[in-house]
Amino acid sequence: MKRYLLVVLISCSATFGQAQEFMFQGWYWNYPSFIGGGSWIEHLSSLTPGLDSAGFTHIWIPPHAKGATFGASMGYDVKDYYDLGEFGVARWGSREELDAAIDLMNGLGIDVVVDMVYNHREGGAFEDNPAVEGWIENMNGTKIAAGDQPFPSDRFRCYLPLGGDSGNGAGNYYFKIRSASGAGGFVGKPYLVHMATNTVPFDFATDPDTEAEPNGGADCGEGNNTITLGIMIDAQIDGGCGTDEFELVLTEDDFNAAGDTLWIRLNNTGGGLGNMTDHYIYGLWSGGLG
Repeated sequence: MKRYLLVVLISCSATFGQAQEFMFQGWYWNYPSFIGGGSWIEHLSSLTPGLDSAGFTHIWIPPHAKGATFGASMGYDVKDYYDLGEFGVARWGSREELDAAIDLMNGLGIDVVVDMVYNHREGGAFEDNPAVEGWIENMNGTKIAAGDQPFPSDRFRCYLPLGGDSGNGAGNYYFKIRSASGAGGFVGKPYLVHMATNTVPFDFATDPDTEAEPNGGADCGEGNNTITLGIMIDAQIDGGCGTDEFELVLTEDDFNAAGDTLWIRLNNTGGGLGNMTDHYIYGLWSGGLG
């Protein structure tokens, strides 16, 4: 019994000897850019003198690196980790306001914790990625059965050089799209097709057109669907012929003859990892304007 009491007393003594640490969450999703006549970081500064007396030892501030959507960014679309509001005000405020807030918080004995996710990046220049291309094109039924997932198609773009010395000019372009694996679980899953050039940009304001099935093309004994440059079209993985064929008509006014690019977005629209499709472009050819 004495040994038991001794252990309890030692344990209690160690517990009471430790300083308690409490962190104040200084932001939330969709927090306002301005509040009370100032920026969000200035708002946090105004709260700080009361936090130390309330016993808080840390404050958690929002992601502070510049986002690709600038003032609208919540911080998870990082464009530049080294721009902390120096080159245009971020959602939370400016670099000067951030420095002043940290000095104030540290001066009151409050440590600052910054929210950051290192692999969230966006807004940089596009670059070719053979590894991603290989993952997309080499998806098969065995991989799907083993639990592999399609690469999220909102994370990549396909492109075709136009004009200049590319050999691609005005004409009718045909795109064949299907499930890479052919797995039955993808049949009927939705996706979006969207094409634009540097001359005719993506139109996100106009409601999407809707794919009309069957549209597997001549090799399926079917017709195809016409895509309007810049306008989205909602589609789904075909369970019949297994193919969706789309025709895009490019005129000389649709691109810069000296050099341009046809950008192709094939986005998942089902929502969530379990509703992604493994669609990819497996056939592409063109002909002159008829």
